[in-house]
Amino acid sequence: MGTPITFHVPEFSDVQVAFGADHSVYLTREQMGDDFYGDRNEFTRHASALFFRGGQVLPAGRRWRSDIDRVKATRAIKALLCSFDPKHEIKIGTVGFALSQWTEAGEAPEAPRTAHQAQRKKPRKPKGKGRAFGRAA
Repeated sequence: MGTPITFHVPEFSDVQVAFGADHSVYLTREQMGDDFYGDRNEFTRHASALFFRGGQVLPAGRRWRSDIDRVKATRAIKALLCSFDPKHEIKIGTVGFALSQWTEAGEAPEAPRTAHQAQRKKPRKPKGKGRAFGRAA
């Protein structure tokens, strides 16, 4: 097994986030190691679930490390997952490896509420009188 590598968060343009990253930013099988090639651990299984079903970028019970820009990391994960360039196992392995390096154990903090959400105290009531098509028979 080779020397462990550090995978820094790459920066992607809006076009790359929408249409996928270039093949050159993905790790090779040798760089990621056998643990990340395919669905062999919690991170690659989560990456595979993101690819096929979507969902929360962070695995359950994980949060972004304090030195990682979460917006940049989320954009990177999206760009890495939607590319047609690499083999599927390389794509999933790279994203799994990234998640293992960029996150740590612990619950993710709640998303900040917007000013509008903070002002709203009561749930909205449905419009109309609740009758079918708005009129009594």
